[in-house]
Amino acid sequence: MPVQYYPLKVIKKEFETEKTCSFYFEVPEQHKALFTYKTAQFLTFRFLIEGKEYVRSYSIASSPFLEESLRTTVGQVKDGIVSNYLLSHIKEGDQIESQAPLGEFFQLPKSLKSKDFILFSAGIGITPLFSILKTALSAHLANKVYLIFSISNLNHWIYQKELKLLEEQFKEQLIIKLILSQKEGRLDNKKLQQILETLNLKESLFYLCGPKDYMKMISECLLKSEVKKEHIHTEDFKIIPQRGPKPDENSVFFNANQAPSAEPKILKTTLNGEILEIPLNREKSLLEQLIDQGYNPPFSCTSGSCMTCMAKLKEGKVFQLEEGILDEENIKNLEILTCQCYPLSETVSIDYDNL
Repeated sequence: MPVQYYPLKVIKKEFETEKTCSFYFEVPEQHKALFTYKTAQFLTFRFLIEGKEYVRSYSIASSPFLEESLRTTVGQVKDGIVSNYLLSHIKEGDQIESQAPLGEFFQLPKSLKSKDFILFSAGIGITPLFSILKTALSAHLANKVYLIFSISNLNHWIYQKELKLLEEQFKEQLIIKLILSQKEGRLDNKKLQQILETLNLKESLFYLCGPKDYMKMISECLLKSEVKKEHIHTEDFKIIPQRGPKPDENSVFFNANQAPSAEPKILKTTLNGEILEIPLNREKSLLEQLIDQGYNPPFSCTSGSCMTCMAKLKEGKVFQLEEGILDEENIKNLEILTCQCYPLSETVSIDYDNL
């Protein structure tokens, strides 16, 4: 089925910092059920800018446990076509097309006994963690909530007023620690270890959002400190490379029929009951190449954080940038995320219809 988009009305636009802006949305009455969201999910928007279509995903900053408008926060990216368009052109009263909410970053804990929530964020990574923080406090999900927030200086403190109010309201529960990189340097292993020594690691759940290297450092340190892997959750919206990347230690290989490595030539795709055939090359993901040829495969985040673009590999060899949201069963069944997969054989055949 083609991906569906729905109109959302911008009812408020508010700059959090000079280069960060929150957008609040009104959902049409007939679509409210579709936009019933979970904590820290994301919205995927479609924009038409100067005649070209762009799709971008932004985390939800609001909490479903509070009576507040649906909200996302966008950080300006240097030379970023969409982020600059949003901050400079979109105004209150405008409509933006969005898919229904997606994402599995946050799950309600099975057991809440004596749990602390430890939130590590860097820059715009605060967005989904702000949703988690408000949910944890308002729904009484945690004993304490710690927010360790890395920013360059106080002028980049996103949600400053709201966080200070929450800190005052939940004096015994919410602990905020700012790490100002321009003043004290970035968070490193030494600073991180000092922070972890003050926390109850065995009785905590960890949520991380920020640059990939930042989350990797924290995750590795937590694992060395004997934190269970299932207690560490990360969210990562990365930019997909424009040129074909090479496999690395994080890549996952899929081979449907022991196909030999060769220069890619043909992509066969079963989509909406049709069998499509297009030229194939190494430079772009399978998803990108289908879109470039004018087809409408299902997709959403384009970052491996959802399963909308999943297909089954029927023939050929591909590699996925990293495991991402896939589990062992998905990998065993050759179920791939086409936004993250690049061809390694002459012919690749995928099936969106029969997973």
